[in-house]
Amino acid sequence: ADPAHPQGFPLILGFRLENSDRHAALSQNGELEVTEGSRLQLRFYGLNLRPESGNLLAFTEGGQDNSSCLKDTGDLVRDSGGLNISEEAGGMAGLLGVKVLPLRKSQTSRVYVLCTRRGPGQPWTLHLGPDGRLRVLEEHKAIMPIWLQAIVITVLLGLSGIFSGLNLGLMALDPMELRVVQRCGSDREKRYAAKIEPVRRKGNYLLCSLLLGNVLVNTTLTTLLDELIGSGLAAVAASTMGIVVLGEIVPQALCSRHGLAVGANTLWLTRFFMLVTFPVAYPVSRLLDCILGQEIGTVYNREKLLEMLKLRTTSLCKFHTCLTTVEAENHCSSYRYGKRCSSLSSRSHLKNSDNRSKKRVGRRQDKKDFSVFKDPDHELRVKISPQLLLAAHRFLSTEVSLFASSLVSEKTLLRLLKYPDVVQDLHFDEDDKKAPEHFLYQRNKIADYFILILQGKVEVEAGKENMKFESGAFSYYGVMALTTSSGN
Repeated sequence: ADPAHPQGFPLILGFRLENSDRHAALSQNGELEVTEGSRLQLRFYGLNLRPESGNLLAFTEGGQDNSSCLKDTGDLVRDSGGLNISEEAGGMAGLLGVKVLPLRKSQTSRVYVLCTRRGPGQPWTLHLGPDGRLRVLEEHKAIMPIWLQAIVITVLLGLSGIFSGLNLGLMALDPMELRVVQRCGSDREKRYAAKIEPVRRKGNYLLCSLLLGNVLVNTTLTTLLDELIGSGLAAVAASTMGIVVLGEIVPQALCSRHGLAVGANTLWLTRFFMLVTFPVAYPVSRLLDCILGQEIGTVYNREKLLEMLKLRTTSLCKFHTCLTTVEAENHCSSYRYGKRCSSLSSRSHLKNSDNRSKKRVGRRQDKKDFSVFKDPDHELRVKISPQLLLAAHRFLSTEVSLFASSLVSEKTLLRLLKYPDVVQDLHFDEDDKKAPEHFLYQRNKIADYFILILQGKVEVEAGKENMKFESGAFSYYGVMALTTSSGN
């Protein structure tokens, strides 16, 4: 027999992890890595193992020679009961409970090496192989509970979207545009523009605050996602999808269309972050003002303004468009002499480089009147086709002398026909033929109205002989009601 290993004496060859109440794993080189503060079940294997063989092993702190085995560490507390030898193992394996104490504050990891001996009084032997080494790692403590992390991540995603959207929406609103909206926008737009303009004037300060807030939120969001999901491809994919889709694309698409409303409703949040980031954002904004100068709004020269006012060639030339232009000029010309129409006659501010002539161009006197094609201010109570309305207009102006164009202009006549109470719809009730509403005119009763039949037919009874005949469309009655006698 080998004198170094006498027969019948216990021989411990190594150990492996059986169970752990905390995270534990094997490293790439075969070392066992456990977490500080964990409770371990280690299975030792060898020859001739007995319960009291637990006194024949020890752990030293990263020793390199046998002399270090004389210093048994107190960081790994072994159970006093010794090895738990099962009958099936036949003395070749046994379990030992070990309590791993926390690391020192300055340490993040520490290596312990197994030392064994054959019996009491025998020399210690250092196991330098990977199956005899145990590395204790610092416990990775979560910043906050998982449910709280989920809430914070949701809030941060919302803030990221708000900052990204406001960065596009608010900065796209020109200060000059805001002043224009305050004067000629709707009531809601005027309120929104009045709220946003004081903040938008501080362009560089607002820009720095929004960018700092966005970067701060995105950095914190990435850290929390890495904490929640872990490092690797999953964390990268989650961060990318969350920040890019929910924090960039969706809010920017929304704020590019509704920047005025979103900016006004989130103005309190913008002011808050401008206050929070003031120590950093304000000095940077002042530096930008000194280097780049004050922000200049959108400026258009004469050619650009004319191009903006031109009608698109691809759009239809509607009567309303032409009519609006004509009526605007008519309103300006209706002012008394000495008054100016500020929208058309006021002189524009020209730059020194604009050398166009300032000579006033005379107004054209041959302007066409398109107001005849304008829709009525009030809809007709009885709907008739445009063709029938035009036919009635032409019939009255040509066949009825009192509606001739020399007495009543076509424009006035058409407006008269479009008046709500002019066109009426009467139905004849066969069950009640003598109803008063069936009689348009009655003998010896004064009537002050003119009637033109557009559709249907009427029965006329006239003369002492009470002669009856029927008339159809475009027959008219009561012309004398349109004239005024000399006695009146």
